[in-house]
Amino acid sequence: MAKGLRSKSMRRNRAIKRETIFGPAETARLERLVQKKAATEAATSITTEALATQEPTHQVAETVDERGRTRETEETVATMDVDSEEKTQTESKPMTKAEKERLFMSRNAYKKKMKARSKSMARQKLKLKRR
Repeated sequence: MAKGLRSKSMRRNRAIKRETIFGPAETARLERLVQKKAATEAATSITTEALATQEPTHQVAETVDERGRTRETEETVATMDVDSEEKTQTESKPMTKAEKERLFMSRNAYKKKMKARSKSMARQKLKLKRR
């Protein structure tokens, strides 16, 4: 007996561990997080002041999705003069037939199709071995 979660010895041991082991580790972790947050806030305040002095420029980027359709997206980006000359295009490779099947079929239908395909392949291999 006395091994269940309701046993007093287990509860007492967990309380002791919580106070002695996990408590100091958690407080140290929280202190590190507070210091990291203060450092990032200081860094972001400096960068936001620098960005406030610059004027944002509007860029129109043309993107091509996996179906081959193009669309224009307008982005507000703070760029330098050198960066504004370069035009970035996002390239995406076309989807294969298997990827399209998997994407547009329901989950169970795709699984059933794959099982049927593997069974038929196994039958074909078995027929080839018999010859």
